[in-house]
Amino acid sequence: MNIIFTKEKVVKYKDEIIEVSDSLMLVTKRANSKITSQTLIEKAYLKIKKKKNTYKIELPKSKKRLDWRYFSPEIMDEIKTKHMTKINTDKYELDPFKELKKHGKLKEKNILWFDYSAHLVYRFKQDAPVSGIYTFDYIGGINNRDFHIEKAFKHLQKRKSVLKVEMVDIPYYNSESHYTKGLEMELILPQAALNKIWEEVKSDEFASVRLREHIIPKYWQKSATDPLGIKKFLRTEKEIKELENCSCSCGRDEDW
Repeated sequence: MNIIFTKEKVVKYKDEIIEVSDSLMLVTKRANSKITSQTLIEKAYLKIKKKKNTYKIELPKSKKRLDWRYFSPEIMDEIKTKHMTKINTDKYELDPFKELKKHGKLKEKNILWFDYSAHLVYRFKQDAPVSGIYTFDYIGGINNRDFHIEKAFKHLQKRKSVLKVEMVDIPYYNSESHYTKGLEMELILPQAALNKIWEEVKSDEFASVRLREHIIPKYWQKSATDPLGIKKFLRTEKEIKELENCSCSCGRDEDW
């Protein structure tokens, strides 16, 4: 544990920066000797300016992939069984300062960042997000306009990565004659499958959206990774246009 510096900004306030690893710093802010905040920041993004004998800490304006937190290993069981918005992270979060004092180091595998805007969890020093629970419904998922839904439904019931799948009626206010059924599902991909998709989408400005499109592709996505093997149940563009121009309830599979 290497204390870089301790400084007094105002009489009652103190900031500390502690080197956690070769690329991570723990910034601790105190008021009246009490910790007011602790942030794990990648060293490359932390700016420390010195003017005469005064130090100034400049935290990054963007929190993207910078606001790391330290957790007990048990949180991974939650990530693998619950959607991230339903995980009580406070239950598993540990005080990094106390853990450093107790063990002399932090385990990097327990350093995570919850990106709630994209519904993704990242592990420190790993490029791809952690594979967790993904949920889909008829919007952006599988419906009887874009898919031969009965065949897709039977196929997904047999997939180990699909934890739950149910066919439901699309609410009347969103339905049309050819758009009446959808699948609600929960799934978790093997980490290797997620890593493969991430290599394809990570450079995109909306990588989290592109990731979901690879899981549930549409007919125009020729290069989608298709980890669930459902591209073969997609309707063609011609079939979809025929359904849209048809006034009957023909958005059904032929074997219904």
